[in-house]
Amino acid sequence: MGNRVPHLYAGSMPAFPVGWVYSLGLRFAGKRGTARKPAVVWKSIVELAVGFAAVLDCQRYSQFEEMDVHASQAERNLRESLLWRELFVLPQVPAVALRALNNAFSAFDSDQSCLPWSVKSAIREIDGLLAISSDDRPSLHPRRKATSRFPTLFKIGLGAYGKVNPTYGNPIGGGNRNQSEFLFFDHDDVTILTMPAPFLREAFCLIVFTALVKTLDSKRSAKLVGDIFEYTLAMACRSKGGVVVAGTTYRDGKQKFEIDVGARDGDQVVFLESKAKSITAVVRSGDLMAFFSDYRSRIITIDRRQAK
Repeated sequence: MGNRVPHLYAGSMPAFPVGWVYSLGLRFAGKRGTARKPAVVWKSIVELAVGFAAVLDCQRYSQFEEMDVHASQAERNLRESLLWRELFVLPQVPAVALRALNNAFSAFDSDQSCLPWSVKSAIREIDGLLAISSDDRPSLHPRRKATSRFPTLFKIGLGAYGKVNPTYGNPIGGGNRNQSEFLFFDHDDVTILTMPAPFLREAFCLIVFTALVKTLDSKRSAKLVGDIFEYTLAMACRSKGGVVVAGTTYRDGKQKFEIDVGARDGDQVVFLESKAKSITAVVRSGDLMAFFSDYRSRIITIDRRQAK
């Protein structure tokens, strides 16, 4: 994702925004080609993307990892790191995380019966879909066969043409990406498209958690999602060995707090605080003031609690 390494006599070229180009492609996945010269269109898109990267000065190395940012540079660093994430990165989930979530879903089974579809069936189907999907490129599947083999996934995750990233275009001008809400994308009358496996897993997790939040009342959904996150974190820590505690409460004056997961390995102690709500889509689309508000109310609040 960093700058392209040139050959001996060539000038350095910035990488182009992979996330933007990919998301734009998904928006038009089901549209028939109308360009007279597709190669010229693609070249123009790539040149435009490289231009955006150059304007934003996307020198990834050591730019966003500074630990002692001066207060006057905080706004610039936050803005550029947010733009980098949106332009270059597509959310993804590794295989080990989905296996851990599967165990967590089984451990907290009671409330899942409230969903209009079976989580267990969906997990079985996503395992089958991942088995026939590529890790590093999109895959095409016969529509009729996929519909009969993955009925639950089709019910909850079909992205019809016109519904995927409908307002997404200008990479820095806003417009939300919603591609992670879908597992299948319209391609033509006889085939459908799926994303590479890491993005499929991410979309599946998002769909399941969104359904839990929308179906259950706010208090129950917040507890269930939080419990699943904490359970998964604790499992991941225990698999590494060392001392792990989960769900431990403590007091700071009259206030009662909880350590979601704490782990110790030798003389190193790490506290993990799970956060079920991610940074909002409005924030990620480029609204910097909303980003600051979200950052203050969520991230800084967690940091303050951890410090106490």
